[in-house]
Amino acid sequence: MGVTTLELWVLQDNARAIAFYERSGWRTSADLKSQVDSRRIERRLERILTVGT
Repeated sequence: MGVTTLELWVLQDNARAIAFYERSGWRTSADLKSQVDSRRIERRLERILTVGT
């Protein structure tokens, strides 16, 4: 399908979720964004796909 990288955004202050994703093979990035309505900060995580994933 041509997709090599997945990304998701997690609330920066949700350390439990970030730790879960990191244990599952996701990597945190330096990318941050603010939610428009609540102004809470989100952090981008990514996962590189390999053949057969």
